[in-house]
Order: sequence, then structure tokens, then C-alpha cells
Amino acid sequence: RWVEGFLAEAPAREDVYEAVRFMLETPAKHRGSPSFWFLYAAQGLTRKMIPLLTADQCARLREDYDARYPRQDRMPVQKEVCRLLKKGTGRR
Repeated sequence: RWVEGFLAEAPAREDVYEAVRFMLETPAKHRGSPSFWFLYAAQGLTRKMIPLLTADQCARLREDYDARYPRQDRMPVQKEVCRLLKKGTGRR
């Protein structure tokens, strides 16, 4: 519901970027804690926001994401997030 309400307010692109950045980096700060998996799964909520970002923003987020979350540890949601970030950079 939060994402829907946030997007309904037509937020500035920078605000969308900050929301996505927060949601993508937060789980790594809680690795090993009970909340990690909940936060990791919640990254799927960024799927509606990523297409609103610039190519540069997607590239920065993708680079950071790759550094925080090794490819072999990613679940289907994280693979989808990565695919959307890569698509957002304009690269195939």
C-alpha cells in the first residue's frame, strides 16, 4: 500500500531514487538478523518504481546492488530487480 500511495503522489524522480536506494541497501545492514529475510523480500516492492528512474540512477543502483548481494545468493525477486535495473540503464 505504501508504494501505491507514494507513486499516486507523483513524487519527484530523486525521491523515487532515494526510496529505491533505501529499500535495496537496508537488508545488507541487517544480514544475520531475523529481519534480513523480510527486508530482502520487500525489495520486490521496488519493481514499480525502478522504471521511473534515469539510466544513471539505475546504473548506480545496479553497481551497488552487485557489490552488496552476490549473484549466487539472489532469490527470484532479486533477480527481477537486477533485470529491471539493467534494463533501466539501457544495456542488454
